[in-house]
Amino acid sequence: MSKDPLNIMEATVLWESAMTMKLTINANKIMLNHAKDEDLKKYLTTKINKVDAPILEQMESMLEQEGISLENSFSSKPSIKGDLPAGSFYEDIEIAQYLTGEIKGGLIGLSGAMASFTREDLATQFVKFHSQCVDSGRNLLKLMKKKDWLIVPPKFKQ
Repeated sequence: MSKDPLNIMEATVLWESAMTMKLTINANKIMLNHAKDEDLKKYLTTKINKVDAPILEQMESMLEQEGISLENSFSSKPSIKGDLPAGSFYEDIEIAQYLTGEIKGGLIGLSGAMASFTREDLATQFVKFHSQCVDSGRNLLKLMKKKDWLIVPPKFKQ
């Protein structure tokens, strides 16, 4: 069965999603350079290698199959050795809070992408990406509770 060609919206959403994932991986690598907590480092390494990188590979493959290039994209960030100067790094709790916002934004973006697709194969693949990100968010929530990093908004008073 042949697939319909991508429409302009699908091509744009797929390309933007791949570019965003590249930026997400780079940001997570930078956060990994800042992290001190071993559990947080393990979470970030797993997120980068087992969630984000495989999703990016699948997105790039989908783009390649459609003849769309990711030229002019971003280079990968290196790991750093040694300590960062005092005050120039994120604390572990800040990294965890950042990741919470990143995951929320990613889920919203993936939901929007799913709603934009007319091709079922693309929508189905993005449902899988969404599910993987939900699982990653659940794991982050467990870690934040364990480390007492969860910052809960104040109670609303009537």
